[in-house]
Amino acid sequence: EPFADQGGVLLTDMLAAIGLDRSQVYITHMTKCMAAEQRPPEASEVHSCAGHLEAEIALVRPSLILALGLTAGRYLTGVDTDISVTALRGQVHRHATADTPLIVTYHPRYLLSRPSEKARVWEDLQLARRTLSPAV
Repeated sequence: EPFADQGGVLLTDMLAAIGLDRSQVYITHMTKCMAAEQRPPEASEVHSCAGHLEAEIALVRPSLILALGLTAGRYLTGVDTDISVTALRGQVHRHATADTPLIVTYHPRYLLSRPSEKARVWEDLQLARRTLSPAV
């Protein structure tokens, strides 16, 4: 199950803060075919598993994608450079193939070690809520 650790508890709280119950959102892992380790996937793992994620996005047809962390943010925005989450966050991107609104923010596990970044995530969540408003 994705986000079943302390980061998941924080994610549930983050969603609740913008009026969403975890049962109302679809939560998935970035990579479907790597070992369940608590580490960011390597670029080769992301690319080898990308077809699974893209098929899932096509089937689910989300109203919005919230990319949590650097790996998801870079892949889903199509940025393969050394851009940071800080540079990607705070704006609405579009998922390339699904043309779905996409917002990048910090990963909950990152926030557990750097609680001072929660204010930035709150801004991103407010942006997500405003972006979803017409659909909700």
